[in-house]
Amino acid sequence: MDNNILAVEGIDRHLGTIESLGFQRDAKRNGRKRTVDFNQGIDARFIVRNPELAAALGRIAIDPIRLAFDFLSPAIERDYRKAITLLAEQGFLEFTTYMLYNYNDTPEDFYRRLQINAQLSRELDIRVSGFPMRYIPITGTKRDHVSPKWKWRWLRGIQCVLHATHGLVSPKPSFIAAAFGEDIEDFYRILAMPDRYIVYREHYKHNGADDWWREYRQLSASEQHEFLDLLARLNGNHRRKEIIAGLGRFRSLVEHYYPNGNVPPRSPGEEET
Repeated sequence: MDNNILAVEGIDRHLGTIESLGFQRDAKRNGRKRTVDFNQGIDARFIVRNPELAAALGRIAIDPIRLAFDFLSPAIERDYRKAITLLAEQGFLEFTTYMLYNYNDTPEDFYRRLQINAQLSRELDIRVSGFPMRYIPITGTKRDHVSPKWKWRWLRGIQCVLHATHGLVSPKPSFIAAAFGEDIEDFYRILAMPDRYIVYREHYKHNGADDWWREYRQLSASEQHEFLDLLARLNGNHRRKEIIAGLGRFRSLVEHYYPNGNVPPRSPGEEET
């Protein structure tokens, strides 16, 4: 079967079969609610082309309903918004959207998709949560792929945020602002921070992170990119201490990431021992 479930030939008939087998909406068996789960993200474009699919999905016991929001363009955003609106009209209130990143997108695209989920949740009185998924080439044997429009540090920063949020991104504006930043500039600031400053934001807010930010923000845009490239080279490098010891520029900034050239403590508790 096609991983893009709505692209399967005769999908209307298949959905009808699922319904007829006792998996209609609110169906129960032996007192337990029956559910249908299409683990893949539903392609919004097929729902927009054939709105009857939204009605057909609404007639079966699908829970949860998952959509794909892997890219961002005016056409994709339009179809995504329309598909969720059509599904909401069928009574769906809780959505999870798979959000591919580190592919052909940019960090700005990623942040914009979070904002779109928040807008839809507010406008339609529903909940559209994001589930970011980092792209790794199918031939990749390591998780080290960095697409041309991303930096290793930015990807690491998102990983740290998702560690704190358990992988799911709430559509509440206050949550997005706290986790990913109040705007795109704040988003980039958070992604550039040392791991522990991200994960334990409140603890380090006035205990290192403020000093880091005062110094980092003094760098020009080109200097920031140069510094982020340096962090990528230091990651996993067996000569890290030697390289850091020989640094002229960026030495004090690097100290926030590798105190005395060492791997940083993973938590405030480890730092205090």
